[in-house]
Amino acid sequence: MKIERLTGIVFLLFALQFSRAQNTHVIEPSIMEANYQVKYKQMVDYYVLRIGKSVCQYFSYEKYRSDSLGSNSETAMLYLNELLETVSNRTDKSKPEKDSPGHVEYIYRWLNKDSCVTYTTINGSGYRIVEAAPKQEWTIYEDSTKNVLGLSCHMAKTHFRGRDWTVWYSEDIPQSLGPWKLGGLPGLILEIENEGFVEIKAVGIEAKNPKPVTFYNFWNKKFEDIDRKAYLKIVNNPQNYPKGTRITPEMECE
Repeated sequence: MKIERLTGIVFLLFALQFSRAQNTHVIEPSIMEANYQVKYKQMVDYYVLRIGKSVCQYFSYEKYRSDSLGSNSETAMLYLNELLETVSNRTDKSKPEKDSPGHVEYIYRWLNKDSCVTYTTINGSGYRIVEAAPKQEWTIYEDSTKNVLGLSCHMAKTHFRGRDWTVWYSEDIPQSLGPWKLGGLPGLILEIENEGFVEIKAVGIEAKNPKPVTFYNFWNKKFEDIDRKAYLKIVNNPQNYPKGTRITPEMECE
């Protein structure tokens, strides 16, 4: 992912003239929602995993918030002021930036179709990546346990898309899912460790009155279909960004 704050401000000023939230719509009711804190270096981000009967979605709450504020003419100036403040405080370690790898992505896993669709952007251009639902080969360590949110969890490890992942899942929540594109275990993944990269940990579970699984397209953006590996080549090429753009690595590196 690329962090392009100032470029985003300029794009916003033009996009406000044409953008409407017409394409945002509810897909289906959700069974539950899990909220995660994601840490990358000095950055802290918060994500939502919303699970329905046939589809689940995973997205950054901070990205959702900025999209919903920025695309609304009544709140756009609030969003612009927040962006400017973030840029001015970039060197202030007491105010960590709300960002992370995968920040711009809205990921939908269609459980009944065994497919995964990612909506993302580069320099304001929208891309849609359609792939078979990612699967991992896990090694489970049943003797290694810990509590997350008061739930007993087992450890599992895998190598997936160029990185080694250690996760903790709970069979107390029989959902074979987890943050990002990880899943396939006999319980919900509540914590992820990846030394030197990201740390992801569940900070809350909502099962009584979760929000519905929703397709978000606040900017009424058109998305170009692109192959996953072709997208990685584009998004990881520094020549595709203004000079001085800070680069945040993708969740997957192959």
